[in-house]
Amino acid sequence: MNAEEKRKKLIRFLDRKAFDPVLRKSENDFLNVHEREKFRRIKECTEREKQRFHNEFHTPVEVKQNYLSDLNSQAAKRVNRKLGDLNLPQLPEFKNEFLELCNKLRV
Repeated sequence: MNAEEKRKKLIRFLDRKAFDPVLRKSENDFLNVHEREKFRRIKECTEREKQRFHNEFHTPVEVKQNYLSDLNSQAAKRVNRKLGDLNLPQLPEFKNEFLELCNKLRV
């Protein structure tokens, strides 16, 4: 498997587990105005993050490094806390699975 195929597999994993479940949600899934507003902001952040992984990271190593970096950044911690408040998937939830995939792909 070449590097581009590995990169795509890692990104598909993140799309399936973290990004797409948030992006498929509707603000109507939330009962109060405060949650809807919080969700709108989180959805925008999630879309930007998804695009960042798709467009800015050109190798599987870059995808892996940036995923791991995002687990520890203060900005990501704030976003993950808000995702958790809304019972939405957070990047740290998938760390072990992601690392297993990286090992399997030899990234």
